[in-house]
Amino acid sequence: PLTGYDPLDCFHEECGVFGVFGSDEACVLTALGLHALQHRGQEAAGIVSYDGDAFHAHRALGHVGDNFGADSPQMARLRGHAAIGHNRYSTSGNINPLMEIQPFSSELAFGGFALAHNGNLTNASRLRASLIETGSLFQSSSDTEVIVHLVARSHQADVTGRLVDALKQIDGAYSLVCVADDMLIGVRDPHGVRPLILGKRDDTWLLASESCALDIVGATVVRDLEPGEMLIIDKNGIRSEMPFQQVAPRFCVFEYVYFSRPDSIVEGRGVYHARKAIGGELASESHIDADLIIPVPDSGLPAALGYAEKSGVPFDLGIIRNHYVGRTFIQPTQKGRTDSVKLKHNANPAAVKGKRIVLVDDAQCRRRGSAYAHRQPTNHAPLLLWGRHAKPGPADRSTHDRRRDCRRDRRRQPRLHHGRRHVQGHRRHGPQRGPAAVLRCLFHRRLPDPACFRAQRETCLARGFEIMGGGSVDLSGKLVLVTGATRGIGRAVAIAAAAAGAELIITGRTVGALKEADDAIRAVGGRSTMVELDMKDTPAIPRLAAAIARRWERLDGFVANAAMLPALTPVTHLTPEAWDESVAVNLTGQWHMIRALDPLLRASPAGRAVLVTSGAAVGSRPFWGPYAATKAALEAVGRSWAGESEQTNLRINMLNPGGTATKMRASAFPGENPETLPSPEDIAPAFLALLATDCTHHGELVDARAMLGL
Repeated sequence: PLTGYDPLDCFHEECGVFGVFGSDEACVLTALGLHALQHRGQEAAGIVSYDGDAFHAHRALGHVGDNFGADSPQMARLRGHAAIGHNRYSTSGNINPLMEIQPFSSELAFGGFALAHNGNLTNASRLRASLIETGSLFQSSSDTEVIVHLVARSHQADVTGRLVDALKQIDGAYSLVCVADDMLIGVRDPHGVRPLILGKRDDTWLLASESCALDIVGATVVRDLEPGEMLIIDKNGIRSEMPFQQVAPRFCVFEYVYFSRPDSIVEGRGVYHARKAIGGELASESHIDADLIIPVPDSGLPAALGYAEKSGVPFDLGIIRNHYVGRTFIQPTQKGRTDSVKLKHNANPAAVKGKRIVLVDDAQCRRRGSAYAHRQPTNHAPLLLWGRHAKPGPADRSTHDRRRDCRRDRRRQPRLHHGRRHVQGHRRHGPQRGPAAVLRCLFHRRLPDPACFRAQRETCLARGFEIMGGGSVDLSGKLVLVTGATRGIGRAVAIAAAAAGAELIITGRTVGALKEADDAIRAVGGRSTMVELDMKDTPAIPRLAAAIARRWERLDGFVANAAMLPALTPVTHLTPEAWDESVAVNLTGQWHMIRALDPLLRASPAGRAVLVTSGAAVGSRPFWGPYAATKAALEAVGRSWAGESEQTNLRINMLNPGGTATKMRASAFPGENPETLPSPEDIAPAFLALLATDCTHHGELVDARAMLGL
């Protein structure tokens, strides 16, 4: 279903923050710290300093070194003994990117206040809508600005009380550094998803996202801030408070896998050694006979070294990196990421020719980097190529095992094989355990507190969904019905569920489109029953339920995806026919499905229902009245249904996919570049998480893009 673009849904958790208190060179130390944290954000950087009387700020697009040189006039203006800085992770869709650069600073009732944030807030869009309705004026699309407004509106007596009051209204992940009332404040969210480290240099206190930033300024690491801890530093010294309710820590393991620099110490463990340990565990879990281990540089190097040491196979640099290209993972658009990967990596022909190669990468996140990295060696005639990923990808259940047989393809463009499927005539190599087993094994053995990968990188951690990019969800033996399964999100969800082992019932309005969807499901090893169904044909819905009852006697999963977008026009211009059709498809038909399928879902040991909603249901978006009304009503129906099912095995949730590259979206935004949006396949893992047997969430409104970090 179509939803409008919401810039708050952008994934931007990999930012870097730095803070200094008690040095006349606070801005210099902050610039150096940000330089060490440049890998956490390359789009922009900003510094705000405080001299006891006033705040001074400079924010600019580009790298730290380009904007904060030692002799630059900007640095001369940043006077003061306290300062905070921020490196911005790249996002897309911003109309005025200069307004997005942190730290944010404002004059509030108690005085000046500056804030820099690393993290992602899951309820930012709702808080923002509420604040706007009551008169708040926003200058950016960043969820960080929500915190500033909540602090401004708090009625607590002092700045620390106001900040705690604001943060208690927030869900999600955050590590904050603030300057206010001649003090430096650092805060970690109660789950401790993002890192924040305290350091000291002589009489100067520092806060940083990583220990490497403290090393560069000659500071000593004191300790990591505890989850839920607030640290207050002023002229009287340092004090710690624990103002939030204690919850289970869920530190993000992706810090070990990719985000942090290898020379950093994260939660008491060296990142480099953690990555080597992951590579060694990967070799134990899935090694095959090979002549050479090569990494995808640079972030794949430690894992490849660990893999080589454990397996006893020689290590070599089969891919050479151009170090004048930045990190492609944090490019703002998919095209930018793809182009940067092409510039960044090139094969070393002498090393790879005629060899059986294991190619080791740190992670498979957006696929483009890994796919291009796989192509580079195969262009230079290796004998065989297998891929291994320390952290598997988002959609395939066995993407840690990627194999190319370069002998079978005359054009030397080998087909890509996955661990659970292979082309006829090719033998599988090594244990095919799937990424979930590998991750559970290596994280529990090698890393402290692996709770991050029980959820999606950051946002889901705070909410507790267990999902490893879809890889950990096993739907074997489950019967799942997906409406509107012939295109877009519905089709992608059906295919992903089939790949996860589910048997599908798919509905659509045309037989031809249903057959195409069925072919795609069969291509991933699944099977489906096709049902031609128009949601306006309400008498057909109980007949469908009766047929399911006769054949299967239960239904394990229901995805209410079918929807239609009426004409985007003023409410007063809409025809009665268009209104009636919108209500019939988006609401009345959905109610009939809920009513007919409820007994079948209750008959399942773990019935799951996902009602697809939209961001249009919140706020006041002109011309979207009928669609927004039906989606808001569907949410209300879903919450009521969930409340009535509390004492059953049934779990019901509403899911907002966010802006997604579908035909429906294109019809509403014809000039929009679809490459700036996640694909339906990118969104599908969120549905699998809510269909899983071990999903305990019930009656919640889930933001898919925030969950998956898209």
